[in-house]
Amino acid sequence: MLIFDRNGHECGRIMGRNQLKTRDETLERIWDEEIAPLPYREGTRWVKLVIDALAVHGYRGEPVE
Repeated sequence: MLIFDRNGHECGRIMGRNQLKTRDETLERIWDEEIAPLPYREGTRWVKLVIDALAVHGYRGEPVE
């Protein structure tokens, strides 16, 4: 998944289901506090939860294959 900030700039990517690559400290905090603890039960459901959690903070997640 690619992650974009409010201005549409790529600011992070999720590798697999539990590794975030970013230099954005705010995004890293959101990941650690809100996204990493999410249970991974079903891929599409988890992706939706992540996208929703990012959106609350003004980020946009786009799944990639």
